[in-house]
Amino acid sequence: MSARRQFARLPMIDSFFPNTIPGEILQGVVDEVSRNIQAPRPLILFSALTAISIAVQGKFDVRKPNGQVIPASLMLFLIADSGERKSTVENIFLEAIREVQTEKEKEYRAACEEWKIKRKVWAVKEKKLLKEIERSKSGESGVDSIYALLAEHAKNEPVKPRRIKFLYDDATPESLFYGLHSDFPSAGLISGEGGGILGGAVMREMCKLNSIWSGDSIDVSRKTSESFVVENARLTTSLMVQDSVFQKYMQRSGTVARGAGLWARFLVCQPKTKQGERFVENLTQSWEYRGVFSRRLREILDSAVYSISCGDLERKICEFSPEAKEVWLGVYNSIEREMDAKGRFCEMTDYASKLADNIARVAAIIHVFEGGAGAISLSTLEFSIKLCFWCSDEFYRIFVPPQPEPEEVVDARALDEWLFDLWKQGGDWVKINYIRKYGPNKIRSKVRLERALEELRRARKIIYSERHGCACIEILNP
Repeated sequence: MSARRQFARLPMIDSFFPNTIPGEILQGVVDEVSRNIQAPRPLILFSALTAISIAVQGKFDVRKPNGQVIPASLMLFLIADSGERKSTVENIFLEAIREVQTEKEKEYRAACEEWKIKRKVWAVKEKKLLKEIERSKSGESGVDSIYALLAEHAKNEPVKPRRIKFLYDDATPESLFYGLHSDFPSAGLISGEGGGILGGAVMREMCKLNSIWSGDSIDVSRKTSESFVVENARLTTSLMVQDSVFQKYMQRSGTVARGAGLWARFLVCQPKTKQGERFVENLTQSWEYRGVFSRRLREILDSAVYSISCGDLERKICEFSPEAKEVWLGVYNSIEREMDAKGRFCEMTDYASKLADNIARVAAIIHVFEGGAGAISLSTLEFSIKLCFWCSDEFYRIFVPPQPEPEEVVDARALDEWLFDLWKQGGDWVKINYIRKYGPNKIRSKVRLERALEELRRARKIIYSERHGCACIEILNP
């Protein structure tokens, strides 16, 4: 006997942005930045989630209720014009990550100096062993022992320190992928003014970005140096661009990028501006939660750096609570149902196919960040559902072009305006043949006029009549 299929009631189209967050730290810092900086709230939350995703992805994955384990990484894209305080907000949330990166860079440089000395000493000993082999004659008893010493020596070659780099801005594809391969396998591709990245070479590597988002390995081929494979890497992508930059990109490459599935993986938004509403009410700013947020971020980052530096690349797996699993499965099935020809997602099936994954990812990183013990709670999942569905409405508005109006609707509007002018001159009826002779040029053909008249009749703008043996219309509700 087959199991009963579960469905869930989805958030309504054009629902409000979810302001209540299930987590004291995240709720507190978002409220605090909103109050002090007065930037659009979606911009603030997107910036917070960017920082959290970078910190969490290196140490945690999430198991969807269908059993599949996926990365917790997010891809976020926001359109906001100059003056919306994008850089200010981003700097607040990335502050701790930049501080840790600066500290690790200093440690890396010091370690490199020590490594260079050890490497020179090692090279001297290697050279000495090679000379001994050169001086020895083939077949002599001592040659084999020198070879053994050389093989053992090779095993002890000093290993170059691992560079800890979390943030890439306007990076080339080669530097980004090589960094994930040889330096630190968890990073963020970040730009508060993302025009450089959006139109740059990295965004043309769509297949590789898609693969990393999915947790797959990628092959990077190089002509002038050794090729390599990026394995088990995690990448958070966060782009904020001005609308004019985005429109130029869409004209040039947008269709290709969407066709490749890249934009389907992004949480996207274009929030309403706050300019003109940012009045100063208090000269003293309170920053209670900013420090709490940064300390928690550092705690997660330090744990990830320690584990990866020790060679422990195995990530912990976030699970959903039993009640959250049921809700997620119901949402997944309902999304799938709405992807049919007449459903909510019929014009954005690409985005809908990744929506349940993004819901799981957002829920997981919030759960980890807030220090949630045990499984992901229902309240955390419900917030994630509201946020991701709000983003799906934004995706539709930004990426799905409006359908052109049917010809008969356009013709009916033109005819209605012409009839209104006639009515203002005292005419409340007109012969149909008169319309064909003197009406709007584009609807003087018999077929187009008949269709336009039928649209107006259905809208109760006219009724058909007959006067003196001629077909006429009576003008109603002008």
